[in-house]
Amino acid sequence: MRFNLVHVVSFSILLAFLSSCKTGKDVYSWEYDVLYPAESDDLYYDDEEDYMAPVKEIFQSSATRHWDLLHTRLDIGFDMEMEYVLGKAEITLTPYFYSQNQVVLDAKGMDLHDIMVNDKEAFFNYDGQQVTILLEDEVSREENITVVIEYTAKPSELEMSTASDAIEDDRGLYFINARGEDPNKPTQIWTQGEPESNSVWFPTIDKPNERCTQEVFVTVDNRFVTLSNGLLINSKENSDGTRTDYWKQDLPHAPYLFMLSIGDYAVVKDTWRDIDVHYFVEQEYEDNARGIFKNTPEMLSFFSDVLRYDFPWDKYHQVAVRDFVSGAMENTSAVIFGDFVQQTAREQLDGDFEDIVSHELFHHWFGDLVTCESWANIPLNESFATYGEVMWREHKYGADDSDFKRLDDRLSYFNEAQSKQVDLIRYDHDLPGDMFDRHSYEKGGAILHMLRAEVGDEAFYTALNKYLVDNAYSDVEIHELRMAFEDVTGRDFMPFFNQWFFASGHPIVEYSISHTYDEFGEPITDLTFTQSASAEDSLLYALSIPYAIYSESSDEYEMRTFYLEDYMDWVNLNGHNNVLIDPRGELLIEWDQYTGFDAGHVPMYMSQMKNAPWAYARFKAFDKLYYNIYDDDSLNMFYAVGLKDAFHKNRLNVLESMNESVGYAFEFVVDPSNLFSSEVLALVQDLARSDSNYAVQAEALKVLLAVDANAHRDFFTKALSSPSIAVTAEAMMAMADIDLDKALPYAEKEQNTTNFTMLDAVGTIYAQSGDAKYQDYFENYVNGENGEYQTYYAMYYYSKLLAGLDREAVMRGLDFFEYYLNNENGEYVSNVALSGMERVAAGLNERLAEGELIEWMPEVDARIEAISNAYFGFEDVEELEEAE
Repeated sequence: MRFNLVHVVSFSILLAFLSSCKTGKDVYSWEYDVLYPAESDDLYYDDEEDYMAPVKEIFQSSATRHWDLLHTRLDIGFDMEMEYVLGKAEITLTPYFYSQNQVVLDAKGMDLHDIMVNDKEAFFNYDGQQVTILLEDEVSREENITVVIEYTAKPSELEMSTASDAIEDDRGLYFINARGEDPNKPTQIWTQGEPESNSVWFPTIDKPNERCTQEVFVTVDNRFVTLSNGLLINSKENSDGTRTDYWKQDLPHAPYLFMLSIGDYAVVKDTWRDIDVHYFVEQEYEDNARGIFKNTPEMLSFFSDVLRYDFPWDKYHQVAVRDFVSGAMENTSAVIFGDFVQQTAREQLDGDFEDIVSHELFHHWFGDLVTCESWANIPLNESFATYGEVMWREHKYGADDSDFKRLDDRLSYFNEAQSKQVDLIRYDHDLPGDMFDRHSYEKGGAILHMLRAEVGDEAFYTALNKYLVDNAYSDVEIHELRMAFEDVTGRDFMPFFNQWFFASGHPIVEYSISHTYDEFGEPITDLTFTQSASAEDSLLYALSIPYAIYSESSDEYEMRTFYLEDYMDWVNLNGHNNVLIDPRGELLIEWDQYTGFDAGHVPMYMSQMKNAPWAYARFKAFDKLYYNIYDDDSLNMFYAVGLKDAFHKNRLNVLESMNESVGYAFEFVVDPSNLFSSEVLALVQDLARSDSNYAVQAEALKVLLAVDANAHRDFFTKALSSPSIAVTAEAMMAMADIDLDKALPYAEKEQNTTNFTMLDAVGTIYAQSGDAKYQDYFENYVNGENGEYQTYYAMYYYSKLLAGLDREAVMRGLDFFEYYLNNENGEYVSNVALSGMERVAAGLNERLAEGELIEWMPEVDARIEAISNAYFGFEDVEELEEAE
């Protein structure tokens, strides 16, 4: 039998519980609240009737601009042994309006050696976060000054903290294997500035409403390649074996977009309209670089053309780095990606990271060219970049593909909305990182799509062009976007923006279709909508709801729009019985059709599955039928229609539902070979054999395995030589169920993989073997440099293997888990080690339950208890139980 990858909860929950206990706070602590005096007689009482002074409302306004940054020149070197940045910054700036007698710069955790203003020594105060430089004379806005600071930045010595859900750390600049101590990891240096972390490695005014031009002179060992913003002007080899590269950015951009990346990269060169487009990857991925950063030149053309605004920067380079603290970052003309994007050509067959590539590129208009003036307005960056993914999908792969991308985005937002509903533009966040959530990304993208649907494509892109032209190389707030749409269309968009950008939650709309007769006996079909809101105290929404009417015997659909502004309203369909609501999923609405389902609805939804011109509408019909039909004939007809769907994601969805049905069959002791008709199985076989999509092929193999593994052995044997990892891995696991000895050589051939799908297959087969010789494999794999997710997979399957072995092997495995629990490998690895030990115990207990005699089981329990107690700091189990 195959082991399924699951997340084990018990030890993880305990760890989280104990970690939370370490703070020493009780649930009524107000330590995190800042109380301000207020001119009010109102009193605030908590649940215990304790008096609290009125609390001042948080309002995170845009940073006041005392100075205007004009230019930054950086001379940068590195002490690799100490992980220091040796820097000299020349900062040219002028008072924004009012005359100034001091300059305050952000400079986090630095040693400041010397500061000069206009070639004179300056007095300054430094608190470790900001430096205040005192000026000899007041400076007016007609004057510029140049501040020169010599400094040492020590980012690795700063306390690590989480910047946001999207950005794991805020130390600004990162040394990766700086001393070359890890033979499995390259030496690199890279930066991550957003939201306000670049001031860790150079002094600046680290706010999004500042911008300046820049020069960077960076000195590195001659074997390294460097990358920064702008153009590489020249390189100078030095007598000590180093090289100084000079990068110049002539167009102004925000300080958080400054970047450096240094490493032993292969550089693959491409061009677009006389602009250099280069891809920086680790040497082994050089031949795959164009596939890794797939379709970049074509994206540049598409976005330039659709926006009627050419790519506004002088180059476009992309680099993949190790241990990146975010997914990717849109640094101007020099984007950084995590190393997860580096794939072999074979891996790219099963999926790529094209969405991230398009996201970061679209930022170069929305975020880099036009930048949010405060973090409260970050949706002006992130919502657009997220919608850029949709736009690219629609252009390259068609409307069906982009509709499903938007479905994924809506579901992502709805998932977050279960626990968090806030305004899209919100000035009451505590920290900038709080703004980087599913609201600012996916919800905002969905709202932009509704805005496009509201005004039409021509007006939408004309308004975006006006917004870009009017605000190029400057900072903006949301109302500037609104005014661009008003200027183009002549309409007042305050109601739309108030409803979607300045309010929390989303509409919940129920609809029903009723059939009655008028006084003359003629049939009447009414479509009724009733709306409510997901957030408390929300006003009613004004909604333009698209719907289509059709007949069951025709593939002709007539589109209409219903305007819902009240709590309830209805429309007469004039005898049309069949209707599709929002057939492309264009609205950010939580839908609820509250009509019951009966056998009479089957023909309507089956017609929708067969004939609807939109893949999303066919998917919705599938969803309705799957959970409401139970007789075998209807189910097989339903499967047959779905397996022939023109869109691959619909075929995949049907196959997944078939595998789910097989699972239910096993649960209720039903022979799965009797679930599907011969016609349906023939269709599945065709998909397994030759579907154009490898994910569909792999899922079809799962169905064949579940229905009758031996009868489909030839399919699995052929699939073992598939170019697709997903298909090959599925065939390997299927073969292991039929003939483990035949599957093992394939696992041994692939065992050094870092691909999750293949590692899942190798781990499954080795764990299934029950052979202690594979202990070495799992331990060596975990000891290698393979990433934390690969570590989880390897430890998971190692624990599965151990559960079937003898005392000596189990004790060795527990020693291994103890080592990883206690050697500062991070909370993630500690959790994996804890859950691994629990999984070993659970597997051994299953053997006991089946009647096997394991005389050394008490020894295992005692060992696991001792390891756990030592980790949590408990002396005995009674103390542990008291803590629980």
